Amino acid sequence: MRPFHLHIPTGIRIPLMQGLENSIVASQSGWWADPIMEIVQWSQTQFPLQRFSVFAAQALGKRRRFTPALQLLETAIRSAVERRRFELHDTPAPSGFAKREDVSPAHVHETLKAGVDALGSAGARPFLAYGTLLGWARENDFIPGDIDIDIGIFADELGADAIAACLSRAGFTITRRAHPACPDVIKSRHVKTGIDFDVVIFIRTPAAFHTHWHQWGERVRRVRQPFELRPAEFHGVELFVPDPPEAFLDQNYGDWRTPSEFYHFLISPEIKTDFTNPLVQLISRQIFLQELQNGRRAAVRVCLADLIRKNPESLLWPWVQSHLRRADPSFSP
Repeated sequence: MRPFHLHIPTGIRIPLMQGLENSIVASQSGWWADPIMEIVQWSQTQFPLQRFSVFAAQALGKRRRFTPALQLLETAIRSAVERRRFELHDTPAPSGFAKREDVSPAHVHETLKAGVDALGSAGARPFLAYGTLLGWARENDFIPGDIDIDIGIFADELGADAIAACLSRAGFTITRRAHPACPDVIKSRHVKTGIDFDVVIFIRTPAAFHTHWHQWGERVRRVRQPFELRPAEFHGVELFVPDPPEAFLDQNYGDWRTPSEFYHFLISPEIKTDFTNPLVQLISRQIFLQELQNGRRAAVRVCLADLIRKNPESLLWPWVQSHLRRADPSFSP
């Protein structure tokens, strides 16, 4: 069968994809799953293969149809790799917007102080976490590409509803509330400065600390080593950091002292995560497709190495590595 070509003007491409997604979500049957996979298998680079696949897989995921979603993304990955529907290049990772002119140090200080003071006055010990902790340790500032503020709170010090109430009273708009069954994260935005302020809830047990992530009705539990807290200062605000901070960063970023070519919060950290979870598998395949589309060789290589290491039972990722290695020896194990 001869491959066909679809030429879709850029101006209608995204609305068309969104309309397709809405139709899939609204559909009460799965009749379209096989035709979609046929389109993905036979369409050429003139059609946005990766984007189409991600849109359709997300729509399937929203209806918790993870099996056809995973099949769709695997079909897209194998088709892209076999037919070389991407170009890899050696451009460096894009720099972020931490030095953006419209994000002033005064606004950062105001946002951080408002959030920390509100949580601290309620009896909690807010601590720097994730990208904000990394910036504190490595840059003494936010890392390039990250201007939202990441804060951790122990669940036994302050509950999810109380966190949201504190932030609302302190001038924040709540943009995402914690999951009611198993609290995960409260996302907010400072009304005056427009800076995002995210609070991740850590559940303490004697053996390990747990955090959770929810999407489309599926829960992912992350298990990490326990830690204590110690006082610290960031952007003129007194708060806390994990003690020792290096151990927290080692688990999250590996060699955190050197900027990485690729990082994703589900794929990269050395935190116990169930990679047999269908949501984790779906996100992993989606991210890899997006990295192929972006075309940065170093990012694709690091992402693929992470997926092979985290998915020892998967046959897909060694197959991808084997095929990429034929054209590019840098993908050798």
